[in-house]
Amino acid sequence: MSEWMNLVKKVSKENPGKPLKDVLKIAKKQYKKSKPATATKTAKKAKKAKKAKRVTKKRVQKRKSSKKPRKTSKRKTSKKN
Repeated sequence: MSEWMNLVKKVSKENPGKPLKDVLKIAKKQYKKSKPATATKTAKKAKKAKKAKRVTKKRVQKRKSSKKPRKTSKRKTSKKN
């Protein structure tokens, strides 16, 4: 089970007779306080890695686009009426 479900069960056992709506409010407050710091660090690392990958991809695209363009024949079109 997830951490959230375990916390809701724990809070409901601590507060018998309270409706689920109130139990969820209490659990929400406790869950916000007890969030582990490692989850946020992991998210930040993932975000940095994603950004680095995007920057690298842009650099590669710039290199490819900096090549000389191919010569193409241009045809002149004239309108005949």
